[in-house]
Amino acid sequence: MFDNDYFTELELACRCCGKNYFKDETLRRLIQVRERFGKPMIINSDYRCPVHNARLNATMTHTTGQAIDVQVASGRAYRLIKITQEEGFTVIGVWQKGAFKR
Repeated sequence: MFDNDYFTELELACRCCGKNYFKDETLRRLIQVRERFGKPMIINSDYRCPVHNARLNATMTHTTGQAIDVQVASGRAYRLIKITQEEGFTVIGVWQKGAFKR
């Protein structure tokens, strides 16, 4: 599934161990979002192994391979949110200010 024009397997892998359990269905929907959005999307966070997730004191959503955080310019956030909802994403987090710290 990683044969696409937008995202690499490495880009969606855990930052601490390199494992990648990103779900094919989530990637398929993410590609649809990217195609409809028509702009590059900076990935802030994607699959996280349980150890990395615990270090961040974060919810377990990212450990399932079904979550991704994207950085977007504030003027484009509403459009991106609308597209993600139409593509079946149910929880949407948008980072709009400055560099995202992992």
